[in-house]
Amino acid sequence: MTSKFNRLIRMGARAERTAALALFAALLTGAAIPTAHAAAFTYGAGPTGVYSVSCSGPADGGLANLNFNNPLFFKAGAQCQTNVDTTGPSYSASAAAAFTSGGLSASGMGQSTMGVLKASAKLNTGSVTSVLFPAGFAETGFADLITLNVPGQTGQIAVVDVVLNLTGVLTATGPNSFSRLQLYVDSDNNLTAPHQPGYQVQAGVNPSPTVINDVVTLSLGFIVGDPDEFVVKMLAQAMTSSETSFGMNASEADFSNTLTWGGIAGVTIGGNAVSDFTIDSASGVDWTVAASTAIPAPPAWAVLGIARVRRLGAKRTA
Repeated sequence: MTSKFNRLIRMGARAERTAALALFAALLTGAAIPTAHAAAFTYGAGPTGVYSVSCSGPADGGLANLNFNNPLFFKAGAQCQTNVDTTGPSYSASAAAAFTSGGLSASGMGQSTMGVLKASAKLNTGSVTSVLFPAGFAETGFADLITLNVPGQTGQIAVVDVVLNLTGVLTATGPNSFSRLQLYVDSDNNLTAPHQPGYQVQAGVNPSPTVINDVVTLSLGFIVGDPDEFVVKMLAQAMTSSETSFGMNASEADFSNTLTWGGIAGVTIGGNAVSDFTIDSASGVDWTVAASTAIPAPPAWAVLGIARVRRLGAKRTA
């Protein structure tokens, strides 16, 4: 199982690098652009909404997939919860699941809002367990329908560099435990190989940092003026790398504090930086700035109402 796991990780990394190189080569040389792919799987949260999924208990040994209904990896007896919120402007979804059997315990927790994701997964097998492939899992994400606007560039391909701030801890002890964290950012018109992790760290099977405090910059392709479903996901997983647990195994992927949207680092068209861009979003969130200030704009009727109240107030004090 360990060699299979390592092979899958290497294949995913190669596919992501190959796709990214193909996209940027096409942008720079004017060659044919790869075909866009379908929207990412968001448990019904798209095109505008948030979701959280948590599972714990016996699984089939498969690795969580960035574009799959991940509770299907879990077997009878496992505990799973999924929540979705497509109602703005607050957009909030939480999910939690816990499983125990003898000395074994597993859990997953997720919380999502627009621009902020929290996820943690934990597993402790005890010395002996009859539960096959025990695992804790959490997946969180947000989606929005956005349009990139650049004067005079409608229909052109633009590369947008997005920033994510990530803080968390990965631990894994025992002969066959591991924990893993994946980030995924995508859009309908990203034009790269679909559904590959843009950022991944793990502990246990492969050496990895235990304390994560990173600023992650990822590049996406957009068609200027074309409404596009934009998705950000975070997956946390803690499990064993073999069917049965040998000895004490404990692992945790704790990113409950947290992933935050860091804004947009830059936009380029044909390799040239552009600064006069704007982004419209169905949620009202201003994605050009960091999550701490990315507050949904009030509806148009509310703005008009506020203006009217101010005018009436002015008349009274005149």
